[in-house]
Amino acid sequence: MVTIRWKILVPNEGASLCGTCIWGVVRKGYRAGEVETFCRLVGPNALVPFPVSECTGYTDRRSPDSAFGRRIGFVSAAALRETEDVEIVPVTSDETKED
Repeated sequence: MVTIRWKILVPNEGASLCGTCIWGVVRKGYRAGEVETFCRLVGPNALVPFPVSECTGYTDRRSPDSAFGRRIGFVSAAALRETEDVEIVPVTSDETKED
């Protein structure tokens, strides 16, 4: 009788997605087994006890649009005029009060 053994090949076996996720906080020590992983999507101190291979809340922090598809920073008025949803209202100073 012949026994066939299957070996499942997984790329980056043991490497967790949390290291490249915007929600993940990974703390590593000096030794190989000294690793703490936290997920800020679940809670501020939610410990993840195992390496994660798939996650529905994963957002790659290496992507330029990783913050939910928007960029962080200032927007020029010209860029706002190009969008149809935004109305630009000029700032008016408060009327001076007479004593």
